[in-house]
Amino acid sequence: MQWVELLAVLWSAPTLNNQYYLGGYTGKERNSIHFASLLLQISLQVTYDSNPTGFWHTCGGTIIHYLYVMTAAHCVDSPSGKIYRVGFGEHDLSVDEGTEYYLDVESIHVHPYWNPSSLASGYDIALLKLKDPVYDNSYVEIAILPVEGQILPSQSECYITGWGLTSPNGSGATRLQQAGLSVVSYEICSRPEWWGATVNDRMICAGGDGYSSGCQGDSGGPFACKSNDGYWSVHGIVSFGPIYCNIYEKPTVFTRVSAYLDWIFQVRVGAISNARITISIIIIYPLRINLTI
Repeated sequence: MQWVELLAVLWSAPTLNNQYYLGGYTGKERNSIHFASLLLQISLQVTYDSNPTGFWHTCGGTIIHYLYVMTAAHCVDSPSGKIYRVGFGEHDLSVDEGTEYYLDVESIHVHPYWNPSSLASGYDIALLKLKDPVYDNSYVEIAILPVEGQILPSQSECYITGWGLTSPNGSGATRLQQAGLSVVSYEICSRPEWWGATVNDRMICAGGDGYSSGCQGDSGGPFACKSNDGYWSVHGIVSFGPIYCNIYEKPTVFTRVSAYLDWIFQVRVGAISNARITISIIIIYPLRINLTI
């Protein structure tokens, strides 16, 4: 049995490790070649009804509409007693840099087929509707989504971003990190010595070289690829990885966005009026970190 971990962040973190930018680097400067990809990233933050003393970074996400952000289902499938907000323009979570602002979440839409007890089934995607629209302050950007059904070619170089662990036994990053990961084909990723039947063709595998990966705290964040015309498209949502980060032949696994465009559209136009929230015991270990905002 392969032990895997979701790459999210919980209030109380177990002493297990998941994926983040191990081998990554900070990319704040506007002259960075990949700066534009950082503008798509949000920080999903949580506090509790019983003790609302501050917000904690719990997951990443992507701006896909002026009223919606996209994240992983496992980040928000147990919302009871929690209050969420979304941080935009964040870079360093430990300080107020003047680039960030926060919006409250109006509703949570988890994919109706998401089942935390069946990771291999996929559907690890959720949309959060905001109470107020996103506004441009030069530090946010709405993501371009891929074409329906689009499959990234093997060895495509794309970028993962987030505030996850930067070493297997370390703490979560306070500054936004990024790392390049090469796409691994489904044919290779589904081999028994890789992820086997744990992955399906509605997922993207990237990395697995033992150098860079996602880690604990990266869940829900974007996997962005730059097109030939210079635009960034978000092809993946950080979903899961090995118990220990950055394992050879165990790449970071993402929800493939191009497999869910119909559902995303239905939620946005209001065809799905009631969010389905799946609450059950997670038998695969969630990985989460605590960063006080």
